Amino acid sequence: MKILLINDDGYGAEGITVLADVLRKHHEVWILAPSENRSGASSCIIMNRQLPLRKKAVNEYALDGTPTDCVLCALKGDLFPSKPDVVFSGINKYGNLGTDILYSGTCAAAKEATLQGIPSIALSVEPVSANGNERFDYESLALFAEKNMNVLVGLCTDKTFLNVNAPSVVPYAGVQFASLSKRFYNDKVNIIIKNDEKVYSTCAGGAEVSFEGDTSNDSLLVKKGYVAISSVYAEPVADLSLCAKSTNQFVL
Repeated sequence: MKILLINDDGYGAEGITVLADVLRKHHEVWILAPSENRSGASSCIIMNRQLPLRKKAVNEYALDGTPTDCVLCALKGDLFPSKPDVVFSGINKYGNLGTDILYSGTCAAAKEATLQGIPSIALSVEPVSANGNERFDYESLALFAEKNMNVLVGLCTDKTFLNVNAPSVVPYAGVQFASLSKRFYNDKVNIIIKNDEKVYSTCAGGAEVSFEGDTSNDSLLVKKGYVAISSVYAEPVADLSLCAKSTNQFVL
């Protein structure tokens, strides 16, 4: 297969490098990734300036833009010999679970590629912690993606992408299809007045992230050691039940 790799951690990040090394053994791999870390960029598109694009190797580029910019550049910029058969976004450092998807540049890239008609899969790993240190196992998820390539691509549709999360614990407990959890970040915003008398806003991380959901939610499954696979709609989904209600309460 012809595979396009994109991420939000940036060109040269360990996750995308490991994934490329594994997939190259049996597939043609192209890379177009942000030139720097763009985590949390969501579906942002930079439209007010030209974006520097640097060729790093044959069919490998770094773009000074967001993950969504990278998708659009790769699929509409005629950089590569043809359209890819599949887009893999990641492997992301830290999971993209449940409501993380709203903010994730990794998932935004997979979403945009789906909207452009290419089967797309987001890959992320949760770390294991020991003695205050975090360890990330990218290779196991890369190998899982390579061994299950046809199955994963077959699960993608013209309306949905796959969001795949795995723990950094091997062997995995198994593979489960997952619902999406609701996550609580416990973060806060600090307002600071500095010596220059300017006011600054800084989003500060909170305590450990908590979550809620049914027994098949992705956060719970990854915590139990499973690879969690969710099928996520790329297009916004409206509550159609509202269409059956009267609009008489509105005043024109």
